[in-house]
Amino acid sequence: MAIKLLTFLRGRGRLGSWPKAIRGANSMVIIGLVAAVLIVVNALAAYREARWDWSETRRFTLAPQTLDLLKQLTQEVTIYAFVQKGSDEDRLGTDLLETYRAQSPKIRYHVLDPDQHPAQAKEFGVNQYGTLVVTTAKGRQARGTAITESEVTGALLRALRERGQAVYFLEGHGEHELNDSGKEGYSQLRAILEQEGYTPKLARLLSGEPIPADAATVVIAGPKIPLRAAEAESLKQFLDRGGRLAVLADPHIDTGLEPLLARWGVTLGPGVIVDQEGRTFGGSYTLPLITTYSVHEIVRELKLPTLFPEARPLFLNLQSPTTGLISLAQTSDQSWAELDMQVRPPDFLSNVYFNFSGNRDLFLNMLNWLMQGLDSYTIRPQPVNVSPIILSEQQARALFVVPVVAVPLLITVTGWGIWRYRRMRV
Repeated sequence: MAIKLLTFLRGRGRLGSWPKAIRGANSMVIIGLVAAVLIVVNALAAYREARWDWSETRRFTLAPQTLDLLKQLTQEVTIYAFVQKGSDEDRLGTDLLETYRAQSPKIRYHVLDPDQHPAQAKEFGVNQYGTLVVTTAKGRQARGTAITESEVTGALLRALRERGQAVYFLEGHGEHELNDSGKEGYSQLRAILEQEGYTPKLARLLSGEPIPADAATVVIAGPKIPLRAAEAESLKQFLDRGGRLAVLADPHIDTGLEPLLARWGVTLGPGVIVDQEGRTFGGSYTLPLITTYSVHEIVRELKLPTLFPEARPLFLNLQSPTTGLISLAQTSDQSWAELDMQVRPPDFLSNVYFNFSGNRDLFLNMLNWLMQGLDSYTIRPQPVNVSPIILSEQQARALFVVPVVAVPLLITVTGWGIWRYRRMRV
């Protein structure tokens, strides 16, 4: 800049040119200062990102629960979001995960299209868009079913949980075994539960023992003989204390839980469901393929069909005092219950069917929903308020006159005045 200024000054030669030379030098100095400020601002922005949310409901700001969790991170966490490239979910999911990353240097994320990254999709068992996988530096993993704050934070919490919530599986009645790797076993279910941060355990209540104190949820997986009255009473007391229960009942079996379920408005129907329309190609009519789900949050994001081999019908008593009673899925209108069928293949969570389409996701969604409020976050999305601008006739006229007439006229008059002033000085 100094060389430029010296060359400029020598080139002028006349004393009368000094004022113009000084003005030129000042302009160059100002340009240099502005450039220096821009460089400093860009460097600071690259070093520390700043974000502002000016929306009325703060809908682009993470919830306090999420912020607290991110502040407590002590290990690296990687979030994988599997979405369709170019979709709204891709754009909104990227913005959301970038907000997480901006709040904690421990967060990394990848937004992947499972069609373009089949190896990663296969590694995590992803078979539908909108699937979320959270992995930690310690090797723990958790999943979500949508790229939303509640799903991301919930998956983070489950993956970071050092001691998983205990999920007790009742035994002693011929239930499916967690360690059985055969067709009817639940070894694959056990593996995914441990991977999701849960601790599967076994419980016996044959003498009416109370449910263990650390039980978050109890699962009764296809008993072959009825539970005793003392066992049903233990389960009733567990539910009365706020416990959570999942019952998987095979057809033609008296579970011993009928009075307890009726208390909650649920009746186990007789027979085996036969569906002439909803079935896999070439499959049995007793293997209904479910594609119709309700609007309940358990299945709201479930886009894959589920297969229920040898299912029995359920009846809901909508007059029951139990609130919020709702079915999750239903067969086609070409289905009915057959009373004289006795075939008994494994159920929908057994090893042979567990990884079929949406079976695994359905059960994990059910389990995560049962766990809500125990050691998880339930974050409601911020509402999107529409605030229309209502103008009076006078305001509308002013809104037209000011930007369309007044401002252009002012600029024109000012420009003409400057031109006239400079012309008079020459």
